[in-house]
Amino acid sequence: MIHIARYVVVDIETTGHRPNEGDRIIEFSAIVIEHGEIVHEFSTLVNPDRTIPPFITELTKINSKKVATAPYIEDIMTIIASLLSDSVFVAHNVQFDWPFIQSEAKRLGYDFDIARVIDTVELTRILFPTLDSYRLSDLSEDFNITHDQPHSAASDTLATVHLFLEAMQALDKVPTSVLEQLYELMPHLLSDFSKEIYTLIQKKERRNEPLSKSLVAFEGLIFRRPIETEILNKTVEDVSYPHTMAEKENLIQQSFSNYEPRPNQFVMMDQIYDQLRLDHHQAIEAGTGIGKTLGYLLPAAYFSQESGKRVVVATYSLLLQNQMMAQDVPRLQKLLPFPTKVATVKGRTHYVSLNKLSVVLKAPGNNYDEFLTKAQLLIWLLQTNSGDMTDLNHPGGGKNIMYQVTSSARDDGSIFEEYEYYSRMKREAAAANIVVTTHATLWLDTVSQTDVLGDYDHVIVDEAHHLTDSARQFLGAQFSLQQTRYMLNRITSLHKENTWSEMKKKSDLADSLFEIGLTVTSLDMELGHFFTYINELFLNEKEKRPGAFRVALSDGEKATVAQLPDHIVVSYRRCENFYKVLSEQLLEMSTAKSVSEEALFEIEVTRAVSFIKEQQQALVRLMTETEPEMVVWYETDRKNTRNGSRLVGEPLQTAPLIQERLFQTNKSVILTSATLTTDRSFDYLEKELGFETSALPTLALAASFDYATHVRLCLPEDMPSVKQVSVNEYAHALADYLSDVAQVTDGRMLVLFTAYDMLTATYHRLNKDKKLDAYRVLAQNVTSGSTQRLIQQFKRTDKAILLGTTSFWEGLDIPGEALSCIAIVRLPFISPEDPYMKAQMRRFKEQGENAFEKYALPQAILRFRQGFGRLMRHENDRGIILVFDQRIDNTDFGQAFLHSIPSVDIVKGTSEVILPAIAEWLPQTTIIDH
Repeated sequence: MIHIARYVVVDIETTGHRPNEGDRIIEFSAIVIEHGEIVHEFSTLVNPDRTIPPFITELTKINSKKVATAPYIEDIMTIIASLLSDSVFVAHNVQFDWPFIQSEAKRLGYDFDIARVIDTVELTRILFPTLDSYRLSDLSEDFNITHDQPHSAASDTLATVHLFLEAMQALDKVPTSVLEQLYELMPHLLSDFSKEIYTLIQKKERRNEPLSKSLVAFEGLIFRRPIETEILNKTVEDVSYPHTMAEKENLIQQSFSNYEPRPNQFVMMDQIYDQLRLDHHQAIEAGTGIGKTLGYLLPAAYFSQESGKRVVVATYSLLLQNQMMAQDVPRLQKLLPFPTKVATVKGRTHYVSLNKLSVVLKAPGNNYDEFLTKAQLLIWLLQTNSGDMTDLNHPGGGKNIMYQVTSSARDDGSIFEEYEYYSRMKREAAAANIVVTTHATLWLDTVSQTDVLGDYDHVIVDEAHHLTDSARQFLGAQFSLQQTRYMLNRITSLHKENTWSEMKKKSDLADSLFEIGLTVTSLDMELGHFFTYINELFLNEKEKRPGAFRVALSDGEKATVAQLPDHIVVSYRRCENFYKVLSEQLLEMSTAKSVSEEALFEIEVTRAVSFIKEQQQALVRLMTETEPEMVVWYETDRKNTRNGSRLVGEPLQTAPLIQERLFQTNKSVILTSATLTTDRSFDYLEKELGFETSALPTLALAASFDYATHVRLCLPEDMPSVKQVSVNEYAHALADYLSDVAQVTDGRMLVLFTAYDMLTATYHRLNKDKKLDAYRVLAQNVTSGSTQRLIQQFKRTDKAILLGTTSFWEGLDIPGEALSCIAIVRLPFISPEDPYMKAQMRRFKEQGENAFEKYALPQAILRFRQGFGRLMRHENDRGIILVFDQRIDNTDFGQAFLHSIPSVDIVKGTSEVILPAIAEWLPQTTIIDH
């Protein structure tokens, strides 16, 4: 710990954010730290001599009555001045606390100076750059700091003290040369901990402190040492797969004493082991609770050890890939009686380039966010083994830096190649028994033949109900106006005087930069016209459908240009021509000698060449491609802004590709998921994948849980029909019903929506409900935080209600009493107005098939089953499923949903029936009084 100053950690609560407009302090708290110890504390409420706004009272629990007998700010300003004078002022968000106190001191005629300021928000962002949130309450959870009263100055101050001490301990461990680089960045940051850094540098130099053996110093960078690997090419002769149930139980229970045998998990293990060994394909539906991930990882590990062959495991999302590597793989490695190497593989753009980073760190920054991002990168290199930049929580304005340091083919052959994270990843994959990746990377490897996954011909696809979706997305194309304009602005900066003034003076570049600037301006203007023309086509429809908007430009039967008015086609042709000219100009300039002599400029030019080529190809595909048939649509973001517009295209059929590139090129492909069947049949899956009926071997393993005694399905009959009232009217009725349910279940409720506007309206109604003052309402894309942060907050809050859309229907794992109720607002059908759905419905109809039964209904059932499966994550879990969509009970197709889930107790009726049924089913709940 560094002991060089007197630190005063401060937090204040106020009536608002504007002291110059009359806002005042209502609570002041300070803790003095000397030599790493708390030596003095001072905390008091403050009478603001004015009314405290209701929202401040709600936030801080401080009302006018509480402060009536408290001292006024003028009564304690002398104490505050003596505490702060010549001390280091520490606060969590120092830009608020210190200016507010300064303003109050000036108003009262006080004049005192502090030594400097340290902001613990900025400090933790630098020293812990991968945390998901830097809110004080979230950081307190991350570091196990007791923080019982958020927005109480006393509690906030104590939490900030512990956080500051944690950060100082982390700073103490930073190597000398990295401290020197941080020291150079200090003048550009909000905080000034330069004296702490300087003192540490001197201390480490006096001790001649060696660099940790886990780190490498190379060309001005310090990063973690690569793991030594060797190519997988040999078998382990003394490995024997545990064929009997007793052998499996003994194996697992040796490492996990509380493991309870699951017979269907053992069946799954045997089946997968045999199919891998016999080079057969198979689809296995593994019901919830079976232990699906271990069910395929264990036989894959044994097969790889016995055969010397690699097994690729592909799951749908990065979240699930990371979860598998963090939780399931360590468990597997713990229980196996032999070492098994498991590697994770992602696309190249996930990885940082050390080659580029060494250049970018030396370049001048343009703004605060860029300097902060550089500081984060310096510390992150000391911590990351993967180099995966998605782990880094950088500020928005640091996007330019992250763009510049992204790995690309340009890094191959550089002096850093041995250490580059992308190269490390490929070496680790080549040495691995099991490679864990995503569907997208699997398609990249099989279709584009990038050879990123190494040699393999045995594949396990998890979340296989998404296999066709991922193939669609990979084979499709997108053109985002916002992303394109961002990149065009970067290209424009190449000829701006203030950015590359020295490069403009180069005789071989001056004319090129000027011409490029003219072309970029022309292209940007024409793209604006192009999207405006498209937008104008659908103004009437947009007025009917506020919020996010999607409408077809092409149904897949003809090229898009053949289905648009002439003036839009003319605009597209002009855009295409400008792209061609710009591509040629950039490519020509990239070969100039002056460019190769300026490393950072070369990075920008090379990236620009690549991006323009990709965008040109995407736009041409979207507008002209007819093989394969591609549905193309225009869509806007939720704010319905033109700059948030984009064109998207996806192929109507993916089965031929799936057959050719996956099943025909690999000896064994195992598909698994908790939801592969619809109405207890694999027919829909087989057709989507291009198999004749019953041609793909299948196996359905029932869930291990006893749903009949643990889950009750409730079907309210007194809600209005969603088609007969407005969105707001339905949302109000829904929110009132959910409020009543939440009071019975003590929150612990996940509400699943199919539409964002309904979610938003329901959230705002719930948030204003006084009966829910003791509850916390969380909503996807409304309340702050990532999906994972929202889930963590939900788990840690006693009375919480979580509202979610698309991604919340699957992948959430909230076992135990934290989740006791799932409410499904509508059956998860994709809108018949969705361009892709409409085109598929047409295709099925042309083939003489019932499009609803063969396509729309199976998709909705699969998603419904995923949502249903969120409730029971452990055999002892118990809860309620509420379905507000009355079609589940009063239509023929509704019965298909009920047939696709386990048999459970069903209760129907009005709230007078439903609420007591919930209270009776859940332990320790009380029915509310109507």
